[in-house]
Amino acid sequence: GWHHPMMHVLSSHIPESIVLITVGTFLGGFIVASFRLDECNRDGAFPIRFTPQLFFLVFLPPIIFASVYFMNTRSFFENFITIIIYAVIGTVWNAFALGFTLFGLSAANLMTSNLSIPSALLFGTINAAVDPVAVLAVFDEIHVNKLLHILVFGESLLNDAVTIVLFQVLGAFANIEFDENR
Repeated sequence: GWHHPMMHVLSSHIPESIVLITVGTFLGGFIVASFRLDECNRDGAFPIRFTPQLFFLVFLPPIIFASVYFMNTRSFFENFITIIIYAVIGTVWNAFALGFTLFGLSAANLMTSNLSIPSALLFGTINAAVDPVAVLAVFDEIHVNKLLHILVFGESLLNDAVTIVLFQVLGAFANIEFDENR
């Protein structure tokens, strides 16, 4: 969120998501424009590539740190078992329910393409992680029960990790390698 006191004035007039999208667009445009064409590789690609390693080592840690820094850690760890159950069982259930539903629709010829079970499960896994940003924003506005807030917030922190692990495991079972050099 906008944690600087001076940002309260700006955030009351412009939604945070609009500012973040605008800043990201300008920053990305600046990075692309800063490379001259002769600095490109032979195939025309830029020297900087967005790889899984770049995401996991550079971009993801500050996002998690910012979320955890402003979290009530005592409430989180008091409800850790419940949060883990929601994150693991809920995300795995959601992934398999979506995957098998998609496979069933494909097997019943209700889709234009035929999907294998591993492909359907991988698709289900990609869509399994629910991100309750809007729900948490409403919770903050209406000041819901702190227990409900920490359960939803904690689950949202951990379900992404569960999804990443599940995707890699199912990808390994499907003999699909997710290599950044492709």
